[in-house]
Amino acid sequence: MKLSAIALLLTACLSGHWAHAQVGKESLLQLGGAPAAADSARRPAAASGQANSGVPALSGPTSHARVGLRSGPVLNATHVAAHHPLLGRSYLLVDGQSRLALTEVSFYENETGYYRRARPRGNLREVTLRQVLPGRLSVYEPRTSLYRRLAMGSALLAMGSPWAAATSAALPPRGPVYFAKDDGPVFALTHGNLSRAIHDSPGALTMEARARRYEVANTASSVLGMGLLVGGLVRTIGHLGGANLNGDLTLGMMGASVPLLLVPLILKNKPAKHRRQAIELYNYAQRQ
Repeated sequence: MKLSAIALLLTACLSGHWAHAQVGKESLLQLGGAPAAADSARRPAAASGQANSGVPALSGPTSHARVGLRSGPVLNATHVAAHHPLLGRSYLLVDGQSRLALTEVSFYENETGYYRRARPRGNLREVTLRQVLPGRLSVYEPRTSLYRRLAMGSALLAMGSPWAAATSAALPPRGPVYFAKDDGPVFALTHGNLSRAIHDSPGALTMEARARRYEVANTASSVLGMGLLVGGLVRTIGHLGGANLNGDLTLGMMGASVPLLLVPLILKNKPAKHRRQAIELYNYAQRQ
């Protein structure tokens, strides 16, 4: 009797639990619509939604390098590298397979920048120029300028001139030394050439005139300082040789040479800074 009562009680509990689960399931269906599908069913739907959203799908490596040939065509590539062997002619290696002599190339562009092959006015041979300031007035620097400065410093150290090597490292790099207007001929970045190129912009001409004044001040200070220093050293040698010279004048010449020689070091970046501002101002005015 007791066993029958226990069995009936268990049956009632299980029936109530199953009915409660069914009611909960029906309420979820009413609030949220259809039940969530499995992950394997969701992935195709997500993919189709992305395809319909207008976002392009990712593909293989895209072209981000170009090579312009003198004959006219422009080649698109994924990788372009310039090689300059010690023996033999320089060349471009395109996508690790094709070799192009630099004499066949007018420009090339890769992840390191834009390079142009040109012969600046006054040069006897073509050089590779790296663009450092784009615009209607594009500014370039020689590709080998950095390597030449490093080689010069290493040579001075090898010759036992650490002071000369330190002085060479402290001096400002040559920086941009060429420019071209409207992708035309390449000229040296000098006061005369740049003034003729920006003659139609009074503001840029003002900045260039300021750069020129700093150049003249640096040059004059260097020449005068070196003259006083050399004169003081000559008089010092005369003193050591027994000549009856004014010692105060000798010390005054050598003392006056120090600040004059420091001026070019203090103002070394001023000409390049104002010249760059003149070019940027000109390019900005031309875009308006």
